[in-house]
Amino acid sequence: MAATTLKLYWNSRLVGVITGATFSDFPWVIGRFEPRRVPKRLREVSDWLAAQAEADEPLDPPFAPDLLDGWVVIKPDGSRHELLMPPLIDFDKGIIDWR
Repeated sequence: MAATTLKLYWNSRLVGVITGATFSDFPWVIGRFEPRRVPKRLREVSDWLAAQAEADEPLDPPFAPDLLDGWVVIKPDGSRHELLMPPLIDFDKGIIDWR
C-alpha cells in the first residue's frame, strides 16, 4: 500500500492526496496528506474531529451531520473505499488517519 497515491474525496470534492499509506493499528491506516481545495467549513469540521479524538469525553458535533458522511478514498485502479467515519487529518503535520 505504501507505494500508491490515493485520493480523498468528500462527496464529489477532491479534498487531498494521500501517499505512503500503511496500517498503523489495524484497521487504522495512516499516511502523508497533501490538501487540495478544502472548504473553510470542512477544515473547521476536520480540526474539531481531530481535537475530539484526543478528548476524554467527546462532545456531540456542533455542525450538520451530513458533513460527517460522504468520505471516500479512491485507489489508483479506481476502486473506492467508503469510510464509515470521517478521517482524522492533521493539516499542520500533513498526516491523515482513517479506517
